[in-house]
Amino acid sequence: MLIYRFRNCLLNTVERSVIKGDQHVELTTKTFDVLLYLIQNAGKVVTKDELLGAVWGGNFVEESNLPVHISKLRRSLGDVRGERYIETVQGVGYRFTAPVSRVGPELWERGLKRSAKTPGVVLGTVFDSIAILPLENLNGSKETEYLAEGLTESLINKLSVTSNLRVIARNTAFRYKGENIDVGEVGGVLGVGAILTGRARIIGNEVAIGVELVRVQDGSQLWGEHFHREFSDIIRIQEEITTAISKTLCDQLDVSQGKIQYPGTSDPSSYKAYLMGIHLLGKRTEACVHKAIKCFAESASHDAENMLAYVKTVEAYQFLYIIDSISHDEVIATIQPFLSILTQSKQANDAIHSLYGTLSLHLYWNFEVAEDHLRKALMLNPNRVETLSRLAEVLVCTGRGDEAKEQIGRILHMDPFSLPTYNRIARLLYLSSSYDEALCYLSDAMDLEPYDYETLALRGSVLTELRKYDAALQLFRQSLEIHESVDV
Repeated sequence: MLIYRFRNCLLNTVERSVIKGDQHVELTTKTFDVLLYLIQNAGKVVTKDELLGAVWGGNFVEESNLPVHISKLRRSLGDVRGERYIETVQGVGYRFTAPVSRVGPELWERGLKRSAKTPGVVLGTVFDSIAILPLENLNGSKETEYLAEGLTESLINKLSVTSNLRVIARNTAFRYKGENIDVGEVGGVLGVGAILTGRARIIGNEVAIGVELVRVQDGSQLWGEHFHREFSDIIRIQEEITTAISKTLCDQLDVSQGKIQYPGTSDPSSYKAYLMGIHLLGKRTEACVHKAIKCFAESASHDAENMLAYVKTVEAYQFLYIIDSISHDEVIATIQPFLSILTQSKQANDAIHSLYGTLSLHLYWNFEVAEDHLRKALMLNPNRVETLSRLAEVLVCTGRGDEAKEQIGRILHMDPFSLPTYNRIARLLYLSSSYDEALCYLSDAMDLEPYDYETLALRGSVLTELRKYDAALQLFRQSLEIHESVDV
């Protein structure tokens, strides 16, 4: 039996188990394999190709999977700057930096006695959590991609209002877009009890959607259904899927079914334009955001009562303000008519309260009003990551750093492998002068996407505070070049 010790951790190669301090660290098969290979090559730079070959044995696997396992290890081991376990060697691979030694089985036995492992508990068997993975676009065309993405995001938003149910957020879920997944492995990495997969196709004026809810523990089907109807019935199909999933989960465990929020409109033409709009808005380039605004206008023209179309329009203009495409005065004047419509609305929707909270924070700098709206939004939907991020920002700005870190923990619980989430957390830590911690999250962000202009700019800002001016300037220049290239 070969036992490795690194800092206060022990790894047993026979039992394929890890103990940190007095706690067992739950890792999936592949995550454990990644850790073991890094430990066996401690101190050396291991390339991504080496890791992929060693762990996946030459089988096809997306390289984007690797940073997810690395990030999982960093979170599980408690990786912080000054006590790093895994270092990213940008553009090459990874290096295990913690000192490693071989120890005898008696040390492992003592660790077992101290550990608080509960017999029979396996990661992914707790059935109070779900990941809704991106629906497969069977048409295979960019013109219909918006449907698969929009339906997936809508299902995530609808289910997230269910009490005591952890729903993996969009950004993490979409990392598995277009991949052939192993339900057990993905469920284990995400720490969920169930996974929803599905397919969508447009056939003329009809839509075909097939979905399957699978138990992670044994791969068994909990529920499944196939829908083939007129596109005009798309909203009803979503409601049936959401209700069935929610009921299945509630029947399995003590989970309270939440009030399913309507999609904002019952008009299929309005909804179709809305889905295209959020698809374009998600690309986060100036050209696509302008196209998204036109889609939201079309959505509202079909249904003037579609409040979510106005919410997304305001969000789109706010994004243009953030990237300096329009001035502060221009954005205030432009969004005012839409805010007037929303103010007159009697609809209790978390998206509306979240929007008001964000605007109060970023445009009007009224922290008290921002916090009030954000907390009201979270009462309606406790699992919206964007709202939690804004609340954490308010808490940082008002000197409540400990409370902000609690919100960060909740965010990571729902969106554990997400570029926007890592950037948001890094920005919060930057605002609270926790520069070393900010760099840790930015390292994870750069693992997921090495050339994201926002990540590079944030890293430059942190390095500026650490007085590493040359490195910061280089990052700022690189960020500007990338930003300009993606927006042409």
